[in-house]
Amino acid sequence: MGDEEDRSTRRHRSGRHSSRRSSETPLETPQAATTDDIPSQRSTSGRSSRRSRAESVAEVSATDSAEDPQALALSVAALVDKQKQEKAERDERKRKRKEEAAAAEAAAAAEASAAAAAASADGTAKPPADEVSKEQPPDASADEAAKLKAEAEAEAEAAAEAARQAEAAKAEEAAKEQAAAEQAVRDKEAADQAARDKAAAEQAAADQAAADQAARDKAAADQAAADQAARDKAAADQAAADQAAKEQAEADKAARDQAAREQAAKELAARQALLDEARAKAQEQAERDRVAKEALEAEERARAKAKADAEAAALEIERKKAQAAANAEAARLAEEARIQALKEAYPNMPLPTEELRGLMKVAVTLEAETKDYEEESSFLDSVKILSSDVPSSELGHTDPESLFENFSVIRTFSRQLNISLPAPEIVFVGHKGHGKSSLIEAILGQVAFYKTTGTKRPVHINLVNNKSCNTVRCTIKRDFFLPEFDSDLEIPIESLADEIEKRNKPSDLPIIIQWEHHSVIDATLIDTPGIPLPEDSSFPYVLSMINQLITPKNRLIVFVRPCLSFEDYGVELIKKVDLELDRTVVVNTRFFPQLMRFQTGTAVNRYLASVPATWKTYFVSLLPRLMREKCGTSEDFDLKLFLSYRRDEGQLEQLSYDKKFEPLIGLPHFIKHIRTYINKVFQTSAPTLLKSLISHKTETESQLSQVKIEVENLDASKLRMTASTYAISMLQRISSMLIGATGHPQIHGQTLEQEKALCGVDGQWFDNNGMPIVFDPQEWSVKQWQNKLYGGSQFERLLDEFRAVSAHTSLPKITRDDVVTAAGIPKLLDVPNFTWAACELAKQKSEEAFIPLITQMAKRASYILKRLADVSEDELLPHTPTPNSSNVFNTTNFPFYVHYVKDLCHKVIESFATTCKQQCMDEFYDTRTILLELTMFKGTQNLASPEEVYTLSTELFEHIKERISSNTIIKFYNFFLLPMQNNLWVELNKTIGALSDATLEDLFHATQLKDKLIAEEDRLTELIKLYDDREKLFLEASHGFSHPSKSTP
Repeated sequence: MGDEEDRSTRRHRSGRHSSRRSSETPLETPQAATTDDIPSQRSTSGRSSRRSRAESVAEVSATDSAEDPQALALSVAALVDKQKQEKAERDERKRKRKEEAAAAEAAAAAEASAAAAAASADGTAKPPADEVSKEQPPDASADEAAKLKAEAEAEAEAAAEAARQAEAAKAEEAAKEQAAAEQAVRDKEAADQAARDKAAAEQAAADQAAADQAARDKAAADQAAADQAARDKAAADQAAADQAAKEQAEADKAARDQAAREQAAKELAARQALLDEARAKAQEQAERDRVAKEALEAEERARAKAKADAEAAALEIERKKAQAAANAEAARLAEEARIQALKEAYPNMPLPTEELRGLMKVAVTLEAETKDYEEESSFLDSVKILSSDVPSSELGHTDPESLFENFSVIRTFSRQLNISLPAPEIVFVGHKGHGKSSLIEAILGQVAFYKTTGTKRPVHINLVNNKSCNTVRCTIKRDFFLPEFDSDLEIPIESLADEIEKRNKPSDLPIIIQWEHHSVIDATLIDTPGIPLPEDSSFPYVLSMINQLITPKNRLIVFVRPCLSFEDYGVELIKKVDLELDRTVVVNTRFFPQLMRFQTGTAVNRYLASVPATWKTYFVSLLPRLMREKCGTSEDFDLKLFLSYRRDEGQLEQLSYDKKFEPLIGLPHFIKHIRTYINKVFQTSAPTLLKSLISHKTETESQLSQVKIEVENLDASKLRMTASTYAISMLQRISSMLIGATGHPQIHGQTLEQEKALCGVDGQWFDNNGMPIVFDPQEWSVKQWQNKLYGGSQFERLLDEFRAVSAHTSLPKITRDDVVTAAGIPKLLDVPNFTWAACELAKQKSEEAFIPLITQMAKRASYILKRLADVSEDELLPHTPTPNSSNVFNTTNFPFYVHYVKDLCHKVIESFATTCKQQCMDEFYDTRTILLELTMFKGTQNLASPEEVYTLSTELFEHIKERISSNTIIKFYNFFLLPMQNNLWVELNKTIGALSDATLEDLFHATQLKDKLIAEEDRLTELIKLYDDREKLFLEASHGFSHPSKSTP
């Protein structure tokens, strides 16, 4: 019993302990896990996560610092996604731990409930033995025992109830503690989360700061890279410029070499040409010798024949002379007989005078002309013509009206194109009285020269096509030989012969007649004096005049001679200027009298066939002077000429001549030949006019294309390219001229005297008192003072001149007052005042002497180097200004920008001069430095008198002069000349590259220029259209002129 109670009691206690342990253990484990371990784990995981984030950020920053912003943003987004994923995993672990704690608590509660139920199933809970013995007497009855048992059961139930309530309270307390623990855990987690959020925010801020710093670093790196790129570009530009200069120098050398080779080739070709020419001349001479030999043989034969003919002619002449003498003697005797008869009939009548004798000769001549006129009229009256014959048309005096209209169009085009049409020129040559003037009248279809007694000076008849002249308008131009005819005179055609006769005095100056009509084509007919006999005294003078008139190769020669033997010394005279008679036409006049001598067709054919093969010849019959005089109108004149032609043709038909000679017979064929020649001259000019017209059109189209390109180039980017191109071209030119690679000394160079004169006041050297330093450059050994230099060579001469001026600069006069004033109070301890005074005076006098010289040299150097910009601008300007040329970079279109670049160069050069001058000022040491230098090299100087001060000052001045002179020259090299070769490129390119688009457009006057170019484009478009119309009209006119219509007006 006791053992059972002991066991039940132990079980109850162990149950309580176990329930307590079971109720405490599940609560302590999760609480410990959540309150102790979890924060440490969280802190550890938080630190690790923060480290991982920091490492990630660092890694991202390290990997993306050099990348672009887009890659950096993607890396940061990936990092944020990673952090979100880690947070989700932590939340999942926390939820699982809460579920495990709740399951543990539920298991502990279930175990406690089972223990309580087991205790209730036992019925009683026996108290300990000592308690039972104390409460119940040993002699209690069974009732009492039952009562006690009931009470014990009641108490047990009450205890069980109390235990349950205690357990419930304890469970409630445990639940509260658990809730408090959970709340603490949640607060701790919230705090940790807040800490983590704060840490995350701080980390994010740090990350952002790192990203910003990385961006700034990247921007700085980009800027540094850009600056480096700019420096590299400047260096590359300089290298390119140097390379370009080198290439230019090489190109110039190659060009000179090429020129030398070409010159050598030309000389070789010239020598070869001379050899070929000599060889050709030799062959030509041989050919000429052969031809001359053949000609000599032919001439011998001809001379023999001519001699025979001459002898026969001489006999005939002698016979005729004898006959003429006999006739003259008979006439004289008859006249004397008449005079004697008159004397006998009229004893008081005076004898005939010389004037009367002349009138009698004229009467005889008039009688002969009257006889010829009557005979000619009788012959012409017997000629019958068809009613369909139109004399003017048959003679070629009436051409289609379209021919002259087309010619007028062609001539108008030539004037518009500023091209002179080569007017045909025809020279009429022949012996006196053989019909030169009559033949010209036949060509013109007008009687104009019938009163002339023989041409004594050349007569130029300029035919001019004038659409407004329906009748002939004659104008005799001012006569430079006869002063009384010093003005142009317009006269009717009827008075032309009289006016010519007034001016018909022997002279080589021509009478010029302008003949205007709507049915003529521009040409010049030249009538010449008759060729006299070789024994005549006027023969050399007339022959020289005629040779001068027939020598030009463009003139057609018409030799007029009578139909006699074909041996004529006039032809030999013409052969001297036209050996092959290629431009000579022989016209045989007085054909009808010659026909009357033939009795058979064989004789006619033999005569016509005897014409020399080299002659282009025609046989014509002209009208006698008296018949021409009686022709009142041009129609009557044409009719008489046509009747004469029909008469000759009829006579030939009667003789049954060979028809192959028909093209040689009559005026119509000769006039047709002349008209064909005139038309051919103008037809050969038509291709030249058309080529010129097409050339003008092509040039205009090229200008239009260029204008369009220039309009497109007014875009800001193109303007910037043009601006940079011009600046680089100018810089290259300046660099080349600095080293003497380009330019011409005779054009761009200056002697020392010219340099000083053109530089103005700044060209003269002045001392400290403002007095000019006058010297002989040769005496002071200034190098190259008489040579024309420019660029670097001129700069070198300036430095050499400064060296010479410095060498001849001496210490200005020092007075005792200067020494005492400079000594003053002691400047340093233990330093004598006189030594200080010597240093002070040397400093002052060197500044007074050399600062003005350095200032003047800086101005002279600026002038020399500024000249390079001026010369470069002139060199870059086109030699022939063409505002619409094909060059985009035409500086004549951009004068303001050109001036801006030149002015910018001048400003940069002035800045170099200022910097160089400032650097030179560093050479003027203060007194302490001079004293220290003196002490270091010569020790302490103890001067006791002003005379010693002067001596030391002179020595110090000479030392300072030598140092300043040499160092100034070096600094002018380093801070003036070298920047011109290097820094000028950088400064100009930097300034021009920084110009805004608006500034560029303003400098180039883009708006105004664009308007101007658009207007020019419209003008050129209209001009091209006009050229198209003109070309079409010209082609039509040329075709109409070459193929005139056969219809007559």
